[in-house]
Amino acid sequence: PYFDEIEESWEQVINRALQQSEEESSREQKRAESEAESNRSEEEKNITDDASVVERYTDHPVYLAQGEATNRKVTLADDLEFVKYILHMRKDGD
Repeated sequence: PYFDEIEESWEQVINRALQQSEEESSREQKRAESEAESNRSEEEKNITDDASVVERYTDHPVYLAQGEATNRKVTLADDLEFVKYILHMRKDGD
């Protein structure tokens, strides 16, 4: 029984060390992200999308055009489900 208690305490020590290491890594990552953000110029902070990149770094004009409300950018799985739903509704409506 005594050796089992020692083995368990070593597991606890190892788990605690791993947890502390993960927490420290997380803190370091947050510090690095914060520093990177503060080092970005105001110009870079104002770049919010593809259009702002084109406006800032090229001579090409950017135009807005009226489009359909269902014309969505597919980024997440939920977006894809929405597009499938819209396509299904259009198919059934025709």
